[in-house]
Amino acid sequence: GARWPALAQAHGHLQIVGWSGLFVFGMAYRLVPRVASAELRPRQLVLPSGALLATGLAIRPFAQTWLDRPGMPFLLSFSAVMELLGGLMFATIVLATLSGRRRNAPSIVFFASGAAWFAFAQTLQCVWLIDLALSEDAAPVLDLLRDDALVTLYFWGFALTFIFGVALRAMPTFYAREMPGWRGVLPLWLSLNIGLALFVAARLWQTYGDGDGYRLANTGLALVGVAMAAGAWLTGGLRGVASRLRPSSQVNALFLRAMAIWLLVGGIYLGYVAVRALQDNRPVAFDDVDAVRHIVALGVITMMIVGMASLITPVMAARRFGGVAATWLVWVALLLNLATILRLTGALLDPVERYDERHWLMATAGILAMAAIALFARPFVLPSRTAVTVLPIGHPDAGDHTHP
Repeated sequence: GARWPALAQAHGHLQIVGWSGLFVFGMAYRLVPRVASAELRPRQLVLPSGALLATGLAIRPFAQTWLDRPGMPFLLSFSAVMELLGGLMFATIVLATLSGRRRNAPSIVFFASGAAWFAFAQTLQCVWLIDLALSEDAAPVLDLLRDDALVTLYFWGFALTFIFGVALRAMPTFYAREMPGWRGVLPLWLSLNIGLALFVAARLWQTYGDGDGYRLANTGLALVGVAMAAGAWLTGGLRGVASRLRPSSQVNALFLRAMAIWLLVGGIYLGYVAVRALQDNRPVAFDDVDAVRHIVALGVITMMIVGMASLITPVMAARRFGGVAATWLVWVALLLNLATILRLTGALLDPVERYDERHWLMATAGILAMAAIALFARPFVLPSRTAVTVLPIGHPDAGDHTHP
């Protein structure tokens, strides 16, 4: 009914900030100190940052969807403030850690800009959600231009920027290649960030000014598409074999290869529709933007999360150490790729003439993706049945693999 648009907005926010955002928090706190060769600081803000973000995320779907109920406007504002505080703490930790760096690896520019874009997006969201909560006669839906600006910032300014920082450092190593230097990384970073700046400027102009901003927004999207395609090539995942991964970890290369392919497909598609819209002097169709977003959400971000998490987390390391086969990950990769294909196909069908087929495909894609995530999550929920304890080097029992 009338609450459907609010649920759709909350769904998108939970996916990009809850699912990928909390993953970015964890990966950043693990990798930023290593890349910068510096101590994570201020360390005491690490747990509060995640707790505040998770609190705001948990409240928003209910507060926004039932905004007409007593107390919900306050809860919506409260959730926005909680997320803002978590985002500001995260940005503070990342930027403070990078400021004490002892080496200048190219990845640091992605970590720095990703933290800055996230803090900016959370600030905009807080202002706009409080404005929505205070509006007496407004529907529980954020203005579409404002929501579009936020979703774009979260997708490309935050999640994808940090994924670039991780992938450009880790993946070339897996494929026995040299990590790209500043000459390769800086043009990619500039294309992505200039494109984002142009797009967000256009949306703010449309929100607070009287211009259409189409050319500015389309130019920005075209630059973002170029950055996606270039990033897919620089990661090294499009070609070769991940020879530096151990045999027990080779299955993870499925996710890395798929991530690079979908990144290339999404970049080419976004660049194409943006240039075509520029020529016609019109905005990019929402269905095209929606298709690219779900390529990024399922084919890039989720592939990267599953591939990296199943490679480096202690639970998965313990399973490999105990000789537990990871062939079930092949099914996760298959389900995620199929879900991405179906979701993309559904988004591309005519929304009027092919309405039923369009939404059946999208719904099926959602079911397949949920099945993949449930399968991926199982070892984290029940790790003790199939894994052994991994003890630190030097522990008296480190050589004994028989204990449970």
